Amino acid sequence: MITINFDKRFLLPYQKEFIDDNTTPRLALVCGFGAGKSFIFIRKAFIKMIEAISPSDGLSHGWIIYPTAKLAKDIFIPEFTRLLMKTRIPFDYNKHEMKFTTKYGDLSIYTLHDPTKMVGTNLTYAGFDEFDTALESRCEIAWTNAIARLRGMENAQLFIVTTPEGYKVTYRKFVEDLEADPTLKETRKLLRGKTTDNPYLPKSFIDNLIADYPEKLREQYMNGEFVNVNGHGAYCAFDREKNCLPERQFYRDVIHMGIDFNVGYMSCTLSEYDEYAEELFVLDEFFLTQDANTKALCQAVRKKYPTQTIIAHPDMTGVKRQTSAELGMTDIKILKQYGFSIQGNYNPQVKDRLNTVNNLFEKKKAWIGLNCKRLIKDLEQVVTDKHGNVRSRDNSEDLTHISDGFGYKCWNLFGKTKQEWRY
Repeated sequence: MITINFDKRFLLPYQKEFIDDNTTPRLALVCGFGAGKSFIFIRKAFIKMIEAISPSDGLSHGWIIYPTAKLAKDIFIPEFTRLLMKTRIPFDYNKHEMKFTTKYGDLSIYTLHDPTKMVGTNLTYAGFDEFDTALESRCEIAWTNAIARLRGMENAQLFIVTTPEGYKVTYRKFVEDLEADPTLKETRKLLRGKTTDNPYLPKSFIDNLIADYPEKLREQYMNGEFVNVNGHGAYCAFDREKNCLPERQFYRDVIHMGIDFNVGYMSCTLSEYDEYAEELFVLDEFFLTQDANTKALCQAVRKKYPTQTIIAHPDMTGVKRQTSAELGMTDIKILKQYGFSIQGNYNPQVKDRLNTVNNLFEKKKAWIGLNCKRLIKDLEQVVTDKHGNVRSRDNSEDLTHISDGFGYKCWNLFGKTKQEWRY
């Protein structure tokens, strides 16, 4: 067996343990952002390709699985190619099949988009990067498919790196299952790494994470802890005593409107934005139920605020969607028809939107007028499901809409990537 040695002097302790462990059949490394999990994952895959040799044909056979092809192309393929070139190992890469072939063996890249396509040879190793970021049902199928193929050699290993995303598949396989059956400790090992464990990170990166995430999510995304955010308040940082203020009138000419489009329920919040203090004040809301459509909402807002400049931060699916009875008019076109400027060009991921809103509440940068009863109700009663999506505890149809619209506005004004003007 040919061996290759990396300089391990600069590896962090959990990275070294992860790359050195070749005997534990199921190995997982759970880390916070920037803790170096993808760095060590790629190098472990490289070593496996050279050393995990099948006795039947003298070659290695591996699968590397990513949530999406884009992640694999952005993260794994360029760095893996660089390692091959640096070590002067001749290789062939089939772009269509996403497969590396060398004199030591082959490595195929799959995605969790359709794990049923993961079929083929007897494997000598398999690895998952960002395992918990995909749908749990797909992760379970991919786990089962990989396990079934790990029969190309003794001690064929499945290894995982991921950021924790609540109590998902990694938690079940490496914590819950072991609690139910302690004998599994002989075959499964969980390693952890914190963002702050990595001394090579810029201090500003850590400072920005602390600033951008509320405390509960810092445990997850910095400390690598499994945090139960499912079924709990989606807006966990909101506190009526700390984040609400008495009713008052607008004193600025520019109003920011967060809007969500729905058939049957139309809602929006109206706010003042202090760009110097970076604070948002929600001072009014509209919630229509009877004959509710985009046109009716626009008419109601314009009747009360006929002269103000209104900047709308809408659900950007409204570029194509039509919730108005007026044929040929999309929701966005109707907003423009009533003189509203449109800010935004895409909807953020739900978790990013929730993180932004919670961070504003925790830092006391978002204030809600006590007269905005619908929004306050949403903020106090909306929860997240096991997929991280928002819902009401009792499946009430009138909840989640107005807080969604508020979240689009917060993301556009405060999100990490500030939205560009589309129109």
